[in-house]
Amino acid sequence: MNIYLIRHGQTSWNSTKKWQGTLDISLDEVGISQAEALSERMESLKLGKVYTSDLQRASKTAEIVAGSQSKVVPLKELREIHLGSWEGKTLYEILALDTFPQWDKDGNGEAHGGESFADAMERIIAAVTKIAENEESDVAIVSHNAVIRLFICAILGIPLDKRMRITFENASLTVVSYEKETAQFRVITMNDTAHIVCLNDIKNSNTEDC
Repeated sequence: MNIYLIRHGQTSWNSTKKWQGTLDISLDEVGISQAEALSERMESLKLGKVYTSDLQRASKTAEIVAGSQSKVVPLKELREIHLGSWEGKTLYEILALDTFPQWDKDGNGEAHGGESFADAMERIIAAVTKIAENEESDVAIVSHNAVIRLFICAILGIPLDKRMRITFENASLTVVSYEKETAQFRVITMNDTAHIVCLNDIKNSNTEDC
């Protein structure tokens, strides 16, 4: 089976580089347009279900992608990593903290009173594996940048201190396959944003390649 991993569309906090974590921020107009472009791209796929983080920026993206064809299933386990006291701060404010360098290296949640990388990775792997084991048809999972990053690091064996070498844009599409007989995931595509490029071209009246 294939699992389509989707990062939620843009929020106003994404555009101002505020760290959202588990705060429930809604999509902005750009994010809705991104989700609609992704939905159009995926409309020919036969998805059994669309699983989603229960935070509204993800669940709204999931609703748009699912349309009337697939059932949307919210799961708290697919939420973004909890960033404690850092949630709502800008990237630049967080980078200035004395505790940031060590947290960036080891991912210990004590730096901000939130979730550690290890704990987040454990719940994410468990959630995605449970979905893969219980479904027979292809599914989509709408979640968050750190969630998808940690999952991909886990299945590719990328050390956590190298995690920032990969990133996932808003409304990006990452596809992994899952083989039940061997219980193995395999990455097929990663951070595909072709539909976003086409969306931008349409706005600029350049649709030749879309």
